[in-house]
Amino acid sequence: MRKLSHIVEPTSLLLSWQEPVTRNRYIVGEVSHAGDSFCFRYLPGPDLEEAKEHGFKGYLAFKHFDEEYRLGVMESFMSRLPARSREDFDKFLAYWHIASNLKASISDFSLLGYTGASLPRDGFRFMPVFPGMEAVEFIVEIAGHRYHENGCEIGEEVRFVAEPDNPHDPKAVTAVSADGCKLGYVMHGLNNQFGEWLDSGLLRGEIVRVNGTADRPVVLVYVEYEQHVGQLNRVG
Repeated sequence: MRKLSHIVEPTSLLLSWQEPVTRNRYIVGEVSHAGDSFCFRYLPGPDLEEAKEHGFKGYLAFKHFDEEYRLGVMESFMSRLPARSREDFDKFLAYWHIASNLKASISDFSLLGYTGASLPRDGFRFMPVFPGMEAVEFIVEIAGHRYHENGCEIGEEVRFVAEPDNPHDPKAVTAVSADGCKLGYVMHGLNNQFGEWLDSGLLRGEIVRVNGTADRPVVLVYVEYEQHVGQLNRVG
């Protein structure tokens, strides 16, 4: 079983929100380091405005769209995760393929980014933004898999392909199985990162979990990025 053995601290975390009917995902906010503390702010732009049009009212603890919050940021967001003291915390790490020996060393900030801290009741999920072109490994959930009827198996290789002609999102990146079948898309909010990786190095993937329900199948893919210095290596 694939295990994440090397954790890279994200530079920031993007907060996304999924509209419950269309299930479109919007990037609405950002958590960043502010010295020894953390700052949360909403990100003005098309995503936030469209999310508002679809009923987005903000995160409950941070109601005002024009403020920067520096108090209680991590405390509010960490309530979305099981406490480290719980007996089932190791199972939580195992679901995200995080090696158990990292339990004490992985920061709360990284834990939010690497797991997404999603809950079924509100549609929020974090997306990590990693620094520069450092080698990275993490687990990503493939979006839109329910629209593709092809099967997939644990251990199957996955490659990632940019879709600049995609009419909905020119930055879209699709996940393709070894036999050429489309599994779905990299979640909106991670596509910029994946696009940079495709342009600058080697990006590998492997299916590590297939579960969920018929209405919402879940496919988790282990992703490994390695920079190729001085060489463009765009998969396609």
